[in-house]
Amino acid sequence: DIDDYMSKQTRGFNMLRYDIDNNRLTAGVSEGYVTAKYGDPVFEEAAGKNTAKTRRLFYRDPLDYFSRDRMYLYFDEDGKLTGWTTE
Repeated sequence: DIDDYMSKQTRGFNMLRYDIDNNRLTAGVSEGYVTAKYGDPVFEEAAGKNTAKTRRLFYRDPLDYFSRDRMYLYFDEDGKLTGWTTE
């Protein structure tokens, strides 16, 4: 149900924030690995020079819309994590 989904998304967001803050996120992992571990992004889009093939995933707390914690994860044309930024 929706409560279970939102709880899972919140846990995933908190885990992603922890992993970024503690240098546990590793470049080179697949987009599938990231979404399986941290849940669905709030938003995703094409990004970078070759926008048809590179992607950016946006994560934030799904229940706290005014939270300043925002994370952007960037993937190359092979679907591998190349980097991330936080706000």
